[in-house]
Amino acid sequence: MSDTHSLILRNHRPQTGLEAKFSMEFAMATAVIVRRAGLAEYSDSFVRRSDVQDLMRRVVIETNQNYDPEVSGASAWDQVRVDLAAGGTIESEKVRRAKGHADRPLNEGELFEKFRTCLDAGGAKIAPDVLFERLKHLEELSARELTRV
Repeated sequence: MSDTHSLILRNHRPQTGLEAKFSMEFAMATAVIVRRAGLAEYSDSFVRRSDVQDLMRRVVIETNQNYDPEVSGASAWDQVRVDLAAGGTIESEKVRRAKGHADRPLNEGELFEKFRTCLDAGGAKIAPDVLFERLKHLEELSARELTRV
């Protein structure tokens, strides 16, 4: 990742959910352990789990100054490399834009899943599928109709 993003993701051994929001080590460990890094994973108890803490210690960040001319502070691309215990290495593709960026938008199913996990984390009283469908027709609804439970 870029030197600039490394400064932003400055918490190398987070102990709280807030600290984890600024930790690439946490993001990588979480992605391996539960295959996602949603709002539910950014809790103090999850961050402090022994398996998460152990895997974070194994993450090594390599920075560069290969800046993207279109995105201030970002690398032209990022990549993950995993060195296997049994030997060998696995490398990801070179990622130029994160999933969800305007150049790599989420499909409707991915967008709904992200939306649902946000509502779940916030304890919403309305069914995620109902609100999601209403939001697709926002320009036709009043605030009262939008939030009706």
